[in-house]
Amino acid sequence: MTSQQMPSQGDPDPVKGLLLRNAPLALDPDDNDDDLDYAFRTLSLAYHIHQTTHNQQLFKMPGLAMEPVTTDDVRILGQDPLIPPALLISELPMTEAAMQTVVKGRDEASNIVMGRDDRLLVIIGPCSIHDPATALEYCDRLRAVADRLNQDLCIVMRAYLEKPRTTVGWKGLINDPDIDSTFQINKGLRVSRQLFRDLTAKGMPIASEMLDTISPQFLADFISVGAIGARTTESQLHREAPPRASSFP
Repeated sequence: MTSQQMPSQGDPDPVKGLLLRNAPLALDPDDNDDDLDYAFRTLSLAYHIHQTTHNQQLFKMPGLAMEPVTTDDVRILGQDPLIPPALLISELPMTEAAMQTVVKGRDEASNIVMGRDDRLLVIIGPCSIHDPATALEYCDRLRAVADRLNQDLCIVMRAYLEKPRTTVGWKGLINDPDIDSTFQINKGLRVSRQLFRDLTAKGMPIASEMLDTISPQFLADFISVGAIGARTTESQLHREAPPRASSFP
């Protein structure tokens, strides 16, 4: 941040003054066709300014050299704003074909669980998805089997995008879509939503695990069967999720 960008001593509100001076430099509404994207970047800038001027307080520690000391985010190397769910949903909206698949899948799964349908509910698929192209090919083959066995089985494709980890390891398509430890989460969310959109457009209902309370905000509208994993069954937040989520039978 340059000296021109720092808050002046005359600012009654350093955050407001800093925002007013920086916003014209960083944001140009004429260069942006999407109002939602413009608003998102504005909020991201405001958050960054707030962090800079308020959360990262500097103190003079007695007996120590005059170096800045912070009590916030001491283990955080950097921050990348997460795309808002509403913005991603507007970029990749639900299609009519996908909606019909999701609603039909939810109704059939619910009827089987409640005993109103004597077929077996079969959730089948890979442990997790790492390659969307391969997942779509698998979907095509599974869809043919599902149509053939429809009288006896209700087949739902397992489409898990996140991996629960007790220690370390790849955490799934959302967290690290390139599988190279770059953790491009915004890219992972876009790739995942596009994949769910394509799978359901093919007529295949999907099941996925609710590993946290954030990712369902981006993806839950495409899910026919939601699951709570073994590692999170004792979590209070996860136990409270099913009554609120439409994707649980």
